[in-house]
Amino acid sequence: FRNTNTAGTTGTALTFINGASNNIIRSCNFEAFADINNGVMLFSTSATFDGGNSNNLVELCNINGTVAGNSAIVCVLSAGTNVSGFENINNTIQHNNIYDYRDRGLGIKSTGSYGWTITGNSFYNGNISSAITYAANSTLHGLRILGGSGYTVSNNFIGGSAAGATGANATYATSAGNLSYQGILVNTTSAVPETNIKGNTVAKINVTVFPTVASST
Repeated sequence: FRNTNTAGTTGTALTFINGASNNIIRSCNFEAFADINNGVMLFSTSATFDGGNSNNLVELCNINGTVAGNSAIVCVLSAGTNVSGFENINNTIQHNNIYDYRDRGLGIKSTGSYGWTITGNSFYNGNISSAITYAANSTLHGLRILGGSGYTVSNNFIGGSAAGATGANATYATSAGNLSYQGILVNTTSAVPETNIKGNTVAKINVTVFPTVASST
């Protein structure tokens, strides 16, 4: 599934929306150039009381964020709806190659999602990252979860230019100031149900910055 749009706005390859639930997506290839509000694969919002876009399984897929030299901000994104009964819950992302994104492989926004399982995936963008000059004070991630609870993030590989955090190092650089890389960022908004992060590997990452203020590092 390849979206050839080069505008970088609504260019998703697959969108779950308005109660798209109990689906299995297996052994597929997805490619798109999408912005921060979309993603190559988007778990969108729900307008009716239908349980959100939930209980979906995505496995053994290749999810590629670069099309015709244009790189998506994020490969897999959950937007969600911040109303009880409308959230995106209990989705499983497992054993996929998620790659050649600009800023992050997977992102979950601060409201509207919880209870996801993210396991056994490879997140990498070393094939394209060295060609990007990032803006000052950019923060980059393998995966970023900004809210919700009850997540399992396990046995993922983050970094490099190939599956399993192998190949060439992923290099991130800016000439305008500071830049940081966080392999996994999880901010939960509740302690119940608990979130588990275990068995993940972050490797083959280079970060190069050029501070613009004297004596800064």
